Amino acid sequence: MSAQDLKWEKCGNDPPWDMCQRALLRGDREKEPSEHMLRFPKGFKYPRHWHDNPEIIIVTEGATEIVFDDGKERVVRAGEYLYIPAKAPHKGSCIRGCTFYLGLVGVDSYYDK
Repeated sequence: MSAQDLKWEKCGNDPPWDMCQRALLRGDREKEPSEHMLRFPKGFKYPRHWHDNPEIIIVTEGATEIVFDDGKERVVRAGEYLYIPAKAPHKGSCIRGCTFYLGLVGVDSYYDK
């Protein structure tokens, strides 16, 4: 699949997710593991949340900063990889905008409480 073939859609309808775009690469995130490309505009901040399953991130453009509840912070730049363990609360931002591959190891889930 080439980048030109990607079909970008909104990540969600509510702020801030209405500013994010997602392109499905493989799978059905509601039923099985899946792979996606996500892109976020300059200044995007994603709120604290966690998932039932691990996430795999590879940044392809820009950089994202991830902050975990245990105080660890990680800036992931283009070409870098990040593994987010299951049930690890985190938040983050894309200060200058970013695009990344997201591998969902299991069915997608999202909790913010």
